This record gives sequence, structure tokens and C-alpha cells, in this order.
Amino acid sequence: MRLLVVMLVLVVVVFFWSGMDVPLKERMETLRWIALGLATLVAIVMSLRRRAALSFGRLHLWAGLSVATALLSYLVSANAELTLLKSVAFGTLLVFAATGARLVAAASPEGFRRVVSAVAEATVWLMTPAYAAGIPVLGHQNSMGAIIGVLVLPVILLDILHARPGRARLRKIVALGLAAGWLTFSLARAALLAAGLAVAAVLFFSRRYRLLVGGTAVVAVVVLLAVVVAPELWEAVLENVVFKDQVRGNVLSSRVPVWERSLQAIEQEPWFGSGFGVTRGLSEWWRFSASTEGLEFERGSSYLALVEGVGVMGTIPFALLLAAIARAVVHGLRTLARGPSLSATIAVALVAALGHAAFEAWLFSPGYHLCLMFWMLAFILADQWHAEAPATVPRMAARAVHARR
Repeated sequence: MRLLVVMLVLVVVVFFWSGMDVPLKERMETLRWIALGLATLVAIVMSLRRRAALSFGRLHLWAGLSVATALLSYLVSANAELTLLKSVAFGTLLVFAATGARLVAAASPEGFRRVVSAVAEATVWLMTPAYAAGIPVLGHQNSMGAIIGVLVLPVILLDILHARPGRARLRKIVALGLAAGWLTFSLARAALLAAGLAVAAVLFFSRRYRLLVGGTAVVAVVVLLAVVVAPELWEAVLENVVFKDQVRGNVLSSRVPVWERSLQAIEQEPWFGSGFGVTRGLSEWWRFSASTEGLEFERGSSYLALVEGVGVMGTIPFALLLAAIARAVVHGLRTLARGPSLSATIAVALVAALGHAAFEAWLFSPGYHLCLMFWMLAFILADQWHAEAPATVPRMAARAVHARR
């Protein structure tokens, strides 16, 4: 198990390193595939030895069918080689998530939760001096916003709600404030929206209704004061964050052209798409071992990019897979009021991720660190859901009996 833990840490570190603006980034972009391949082999061997520790259900069936669909899309792909490579990479990532990541989390769910929480907080303390010194370690602003809004801020907030009063809780509150500040600094609208969605979900399912209403009121008051007291600052916010230097009056003006291009591509090849992970009109120029940079249009949505790649028919298993994950997320959110748990921690991160993916095309991009984290956490959450089901059923039965009386 120690070897598998080391491989998991190695894969996560290399994937994030390849997406950061730090030395050796180019080498890590190649090394990540080697690390993922080796980690997957180790995970398969370990899962065969520990067959009783893993069980497979419908979610894993939909995942397998999704990978098969991606592979088959090479038959209609604008670049069959590129589609095959991306499909194999995506399949390898899912195999590792469905075996290695699950085994590590199952060995100690509470320990895994504490590690996730500690890493989220440590990210803030490490990035703050770096960005203060002008070193963008998390990459460009959209990438920084995505990491903070999806993986950092929601997790820290959940920890604060369940933490006991003391120095540790105060430290987490300061970290949350810094995270919110850096998220705002990123000017990433999708990340801001995703974080807001996750925060609302945390407060609602934790039954902190007063805090939810109070927080919403505070935000409204701050906005109103900014409009009245500092109109120039408010105009700058509208220009740089809300409308992104686009046409006033349409918040989505920077996204609509991108979505329209994807919709036009879908209309041209509606049933089977242009191939998983490729863009017709650009990807034809790609050759083996070359970079794909500049050979894809901006999609602006993971879901539209998926339909464009595999078509309406190919989207079916992916939709079933995402629906199964959504059910697990709902279960995890319902456990928020009981106290800290791995299910709750993962659920709040996945809420933000699913919302963020509607505006950024990374959910099915196997080379991106958020894609790796999403699928690992999704499979772990499904395990936690099934592990907690036996304890949930008796409580539901007891409630039904009490209601009849």
C-alpha cells in the first residue's frame, strides 16, 4: 500500500507541476504520462491482490462504456491518431482513479480527508508569498482561480464550520480570507461562480440558513456601497470581471461566440461528432509527438466540447456516468449536517467542479490537473456513498415506522 500511496502522490505532484508556471514545466508535461502509466500498472496489480477491497457497479460500467465510446469515435475523427491517444490517456486516468485512488482512500477515509483538508490550506499559505513576490506558481489567472474556487476555498470553508474554537480554527479563517482574496484577484468568472455555488451548497446542506442569508445580505450591501461610494471602482469591476471588455448588458458576451461555434460544429456532425478530443478544421494538422497547442478552438464548456467530439449518440454513456456522480454528490451533501466526513469534503469540491466545467472545457481533458482530481474524487465519493448506505437504510426504516405510529 505504501508504494501505491507514493505513486498517487507522484502522479498528483507531476500533473500539477506540469500546469504551474515553474521551472521544468515542459519536462513534467511528458513525465506526467509516464508517471500515470506506471501508477496505473501498480494500481491494477494491487487491486488484483486486494479484490475484496474493491467492488464495481453501474458507475464503473458507465465509465467503461464512456471510454469505449471515446475510442470508437476514431472511426469518424478528424485525426484518428490524436483521438486514439487522448482516449487511451483518458481511459488510463479512469482506470487509475477506479483502482489506485480508491484503494488509498479506502485504507483510511478519515486520514484521506485530513490530507485533502491540509493540502487545501497549505496551498493558500504556499501560494500567498509566491504571488506577493510576483511569481504566478499556479499558472495563469484562470488556472489559479479554478484551483482555488474548486479545490481550496470550499474545502477550507467546510473545515471551519466543523472546527472547534481555537487557534486552528482562527488559522483556517485567515486562510479562507486569503483564498477569497486571491480568487477575486484572479478575475476568473467561472471560478467565482463555482466557488459561490459550492459555498451556497455548504451553508444550505449544513443547515446554516442564517449564515447563508446573512452572507448574501453582506455581499449585496458591499456591492451597493461600491456603486454609491466608489463608482469608478465598480465600473472597473464591471469592465474587467463581469463583461470582460465585451458588450455591456450581456454577461455571457465573451462566451456566446465560443458556444455558437461549438453548436455549429455539432449541427454539422450531430450524431457521432468529429472525434474525442479533436477539433475539425485544426486537429488535422497534428502529427504524432507534436504539441497540440494552437490546434484547438476555445470551447467554453466541457459539456459542449464532449457533444462536439462524440456526438449525441456518444454522449449517452457519459451522461449516465455524470448522472451517477451527481447522485453521489447529492448524498455527500446530505451528510454535511452530521459533521466532518470524506463524503462531504469531496461533495462540495465536486459541486464547484461540475459548475466550473460548464464554462471551461477541462472535464474530459486527461492532461489537465483538475481533470485528474475530479475523476479520482468522483470514484472515491461513490465508494463512500455505498459504504454509508447500510447505515443510512436502518435510519430511514426507523423514521418510516415512527411516522406510521
